[in-house]
Formats: sequence, structure tokens, C-alpha cells
Amino acid sequence: MTRNVRLSEWKLSNRTKSTITKLSDKYQLYQGSTVIDEGTFENFYPTRFELWFKSQKSGIEKKLTEKNYMIDGWDR
Repeated sequence: MTRNVRLSEWKLSNRTKSTITKLSDKYQLYQGSTVIDEGTFENFYPTRFELWFKSQKSGIEKKLTEKNYMIDGWDR
């Protein structure tokens, strides 16, 4: 968050991508989890997660929201 570095970029992008194929008034909440490779167990640091929308038609991307967390990484 403080250095604006994308963490586990390939994993997060591919594991959290969702395609919207049909619009309706019925909303579904999605829940998931992933692993951040950078960092160390029990050594917490601030991180910002962002939710983006990318139009398949125009390719335009827009940030919808963001939320800050304290996370720890994964030791190998």
C-alpha cells in the first residue's frame, strides 16, 4: 500500500477475475480467498485491495472501490 507495488499480480488477477454475462436486478455476493506470496508469516503489513471493472467491449477500466487490510505473507 505504501509503495504501490502489486502483490502476487498473476495469481490475484487470474484467481479473482469474474466475467459478467447477463445483467439483472438479482445480485450475488462472491466470496473467496487467495495466498499472497510476498511477506512472512506473522509479520503484518498494510495492503490495499481494489475492485476494478473492465469493459470487454471498449477495454476501458474503472476502479469501483478499494479497502485496506493488514495482512501477512506466506513462507515457503
